[in-house]
This record gives sequence, C-alpha cells and structure tokens, in this order.
Amino acid sequence: MNSTNRRHFIRATLSASIAAAVLDLKILLCPEDETQMAVNKEMLFDFDNDEELNAMPAAVLAMAKDLSAAKAKAVKAKQFVQQRQREIVEELRKATYSPV
Repeated sequence: MNSTNRRHFIRATLSASIAAAVLDLKILLCPEDETQMAVNKEMLFDFDNDEELNAMPAAVLAMAKDLSAAKAKAVKAKQFVQQRQREIVEELRKATYSPV
C-alpha cells in the first residue's frame, strides 16, 4: 500500500471507528489478503477501491442501526468459516495420512 492509499485507508477507518465509538460499539477493521477474500466476499470492502472504502463508515452505521441483523450475519459468517476450516483440515488429513 503506497502512502496515498495508506492515508486514504486511515481516514476511512478512522471515520468508521469514530462512528462506532459514538454509538458505543466495538468494531474490528483489518485488511484481508487474497486467500481470505476467496473465502467469502460478504461484508468485505476492497480497500484499494475508493468507492468501497468511502462507503465503509456508512456501512458501519447501517450495521449499528440494525445490530440484530449484523449479529446474525456475523454468526452465519463464523459458521461458514468454521465449516470451511473443518473441510480443509479433513483434506489435509487425507493428503498427509499414509497407512503403515
């Protein structure tokens, strides 16, 4: 990330963080890598895309306005990731197991 993009990212994440703090909410904003993006695109922002990055503060506020829906999406996303992790572990187990 170059310095211009870094400043833009910091400005957007700071705005989202301030919005959450005013509403007494806890949020986690972190950049993802391409492997995480391949898992599930829902609720992720492309930090290299100005339009998506600028939409982040409003999205945080929208989630804050409907916490029950946001929490339900988070539970669904967590279940999806846990299922994918179980599948990956099973694939690794099959690939690395060699009978004696």
